[in-house]
Amino acid sequence: NSALFNKSSHVFALDRVVRTARQFGEVVVVEGQLGAIACHVHGLTNTVAVGGLGLTADHVREITRTTGISKLVLALDGDAAGQRAQDKLLGNLLPKLVKGELDLRILSLPGGQDPAEVGAGMADLVAAAPLWFIWWWDREVGRVDLSDPAAVQQAHKGVRRMLEALPEGAARDYIQKRSATDLQYKPRVQAKAMVTFATTEDCWWFSRRALRACL
Repeated sequence: NSALFNKSSHVFALDRVVRTARQFGEVVVVEGQLGAIACHVHGLTNTVAVGGLGLTADHVREITRTTGISKLVLALDGDAAGQRAQDKLLGNLLPKLVKGELDLRILSLPGGQDPAEVGAGMADLVAAAPLWFIWWWDREVGRVDLSDPAAVQQAHKGVRRMLEALPEGAARDYIQKRSATDLQYKPRVQAKAMVTFATTEDCWWFSRRALRACL
């Protein structure tokens, strides 16, 4: 990092995807420049890359502002570091996701691979990437062996963890229905209060809107 280059905010190939992102209707985000280049070679010309510690809220803000697209497909590496980055990002972006300000799908690359290793198969994986709350369910619960008490107990903990983090809405409804059908488990967990202002920037945005209306 330096005064001229900051890993936490720089988005590789962002200048090249402005037109194609609008054609695709979404932006694919990978980790590492070589991964983005490989995606472009195989036709995913709406792909950008992030470095450093993975995708951050600053990256997301830069991508959505520059392209005008709020639909992202996150395809970080399938290794342990990439999975941790996905989990951290999900927590940071949760207010925007539940308010519908960001449409996010998450792709877990198989076998610890990166996009360059997947190659031509990336397009099919991106097309099949699930919505963030479906991906979250699969990460927390997945397919549970109901005959294994320990596995069922862990699944119940995962369900409660998700419900505690979610306000009322489509994501919470999905988790509750999956829990009832897949686990026969209907926990009573109070919904999280909806965040009115997620960031200081949101407050400034509403202030400017109010001032503009008055003027």
